Amino acid sequence: MNLASCCVAFSLALASAPSSGLRYGFGTLIVVVLSKDEVAIATDSRVTTVGGTEPRIVDGQEKVHAVAPHVVFFGTGIDRIYDKSGRTSIGLVEVAERVGATNPGEDIQSLAHRFAEATERDIRRIVTPADLSVIAERVRVLGLPNMFEVTFAGMDPNGSMACLTVRCKWVDNQLRWDYELEVGRADQQVFFFGESQALREAVNNPSSPLGQQGIFRRWLAAYRGNRWLDGPTVAEALLALGIAYLPPSLRTHVGYPLYVYRMDSHGVRRLRVVPAGAACSLPPGD
Repeated sequence: MNLASCCVAFSLALASAPSSGLRYGFGTLIVVVLSKDEVAIATDSRVTTVGGTEPRIVDGQEKVHAVAPHVVFFGTGIDRIYDKSGRTSIGLVEVAERVGATNPGEDIQSLAHRFAEATERDIRRIVTPADLSVIAERVRVLGLPNMFEVTFAGMDPNGSMACLTVRCKWVDNQLRWDYELEVGRADQQVFFFGESQALREAVNNPSSPLGQQGIFRRWLAAYRGNRWLDGPTVAEALLALGIAYLPPSLRTHVGYPLYVYRMDSHGVRRLRVVPAGAACSLPPGD
């Protein structure tokens, strides 16, 4: 049994015009339930970009991308970097899709390492070390530990389910890559990505606003007791609670509809699109 959380999500890019400074977006809350037979994923759909005259908010954006027949990709942190002309850019989703398309039979670990190699090669082609230092400083000022963080999730060629998170930092004028692999087991593992403050607090502090709720306490007891519950339902319900109990200052960073996916031996399927107020209840209900 494992319950993990990852850093707050945002995206950051070098702006096309010097007067614009740096552009970045923020938001995103993702809940993943991993077991030996499937990966269930629920995400919000709001993208907020800051850097122009006014913040730009767009809802209804899918954040999970199929990059290989049995592998999906999602990320937090930087999602796109531009050169100073603004005409050339590197998008992490596009890099992951390219790596997956050219190496469709490889396992998740190999795909993740190929992604890191391709991303570093592309970044160094269009962005100078000085520019990367500027981006890294902005990340530091925002209090975030990584320049970006991406996750590959799905089924390896040997049939095992896995999630591999890749974190990138700029340290001593070098891009440093760290990898964390979680393999599906008989018991379920739940992971939080992004604006997961309310969920993390509820897990660690039973007197927190969400931690006091009976429905959350019953789920947490069942989870810690290794009771199997429907993965997509758990992911969807936790995501909705994670949004509802965010501090008011952060609640506008995430938005509906929610998207719910299942990845198993049949591939990835989007199970449902959930409007506000229509999320399922967190099991067990008794």
